[in-house]
Amino acid sequence: QQQLDDFGVVNMNTNKASGGGGGGKSKDTTTSSCQSHAGDVSYDSSTDPYLNEAGQNYKLPPFFRVKGESEDAFYVQAPLAEDPNTFQVFAHPDSLIGLSHEIRSKYGRRTTDEGTELKFKPSLTRCVVLKRGFWNGLPVTKVLLQPRTGRRHQLRLHMAITGHAILGDVTYEQGSGSHPPKQKQLERKTCNRMCLHAHKLTIPLSKESSKPKVFIAADPFVGVI
Repeated sequence: QQQLDDFGVVNMNTNKASGGGGGGKSKDTTTSSCQSHAGDVSYDSSTDPYLNEAGQNYKLPPFFRVKGESEDAFYVQAPLAEDPNTFQVFAHPDSLIGLSHEIRSKYGRRTTDEGTELKFKPSLTRCVVLKRGFWNGLPVTKVLLQPRTGRRHQLRLHMAITGHAILGDVTYEQGSGSHPPKQKQLERKTCNRMCLHAHKLTIPLSKESSKPKVFIAADPFVGVI
């Protein structure tokens, strides 16, 4: 098993969140206004092992906090599925209930264009805000993202359904777009690259070893935000 921490940037000024997860992966990203979406729902941290199962049954809201954690920490949960024909990734519509019509129409879908039912898998991400600031006049927030599961495009789509896609994410800034992105998407993107970066990789050398190998990359956003 590998443990991965990543850095990323998102179009919003808000909350923090952090966590560990499936495959031990985690990522940083900058966002703006997550807090307004997190709501007042809270869960005891002792239930953490069961959050994923509850999310799969759509019993949790898409954004929530856990009792006992920082108010700046929140979780994003939405079962995800990949269209095998277009390779687009979507969230289950039932998990987006309560969000805006724009978010639900952009990122929620039950079937492929041909009508085949998509196969959804539960996904959960914990987020932590590290810094708030501006990028080229745009309010942004650097956030640590720690996926509890490892779905394709999980962090990108989870940030997108908060209403604040990762900065420079051509596909999810405009919705679950086609691949390759359309020319209009390229023209409207906020950055010439996607601001999602690996920060730390931890590799256990053996089951008996108590000292895993750790690789840490420099923070690419120092002096930028």
